[in-house]
Amino acid sequence: MLRISGDQVDVFRSATLAKFEEQMMERCAELGPLRCAALGVAGLRAAVRATIRRAADHGFTFRGPVRLFVELSLLLGAGFDRDEMVPFAAQILAEDGSQTDRADELYAHAVAFIKEVSGPGGRHEHDAWVRLRGLLAAEPAWGDGRDVAASLLTTMAAVYPEKVARVGEPALRGLIGAAEREAAAHDMHAAEDVALVASLMFAVGAGCFTDPFHAWIAASVDRGRIADRTLVGKLLRREAMGRF
Repeated sequence: MLRISGDQVDVFRSATLAKFEEQMMERCAELGPLRCAALGVAGLRAAVRATIRRAADHGFTFRGPVRLFVELSLLLGAGFDRDEMVPFAAQILAEDGSQTDRADELYAHAVAFIKEVSGPGGRHEHDAWVRLRGLLAAEPAWGDGRDVAASLLTTMAAVYPEKVARVGEPALRGLIGAAEREAAAHDMHAAEDVALVASLMFAVGAGCFTDPFHAWIAASVDRGRIADRTLVGKLLRREAMGRF
């Protein structure tokens, strides 16, 4: 589970930053062993370093708050600090209090959110991943004139009802709109591709296309790797099926 402490050692002014990075790499491997193993040592180190820098953007420099920020980035997505699905994060991080006070408040809200959404022993989350894998394998058709947003809301509720109930429809509609823009930015315009992008954002965080802990997503749509842009959606789906 998450950790928080009153440790006020400034990791950016200490000679132990490299050691702290190593400790956070080990901690991330505990929280997400398969994901971190897929990243490899170099990829995990890069992800941890990037996340520590993002923590500093919010004034988090003490060991405890930075550690919490890294853990939440792994558990909620590296863009959790601007994700409509977890609005409490952006609100708390924007407050005027000390970094320790803000970290304590963020910790309390995050623990409550994760417990409610994941369920006892992570059961809700596990069941949702099973349903998501089935959905990706089925490749449902979206080009039959249906309202994609309405259909996606129904699908999300079927895949992960606990998360949908906690997040709420307004935030999910905002997520779907963001997915449409994200898909278009990567040359994906078909309804099924928008649905795929929305599903990824719903599952692993709204900022997943720039998430260093899910670097495979950005790699799957990289213009330098995929010259034929008509294949992007198909390749992203195939990669997602292998990851989930």
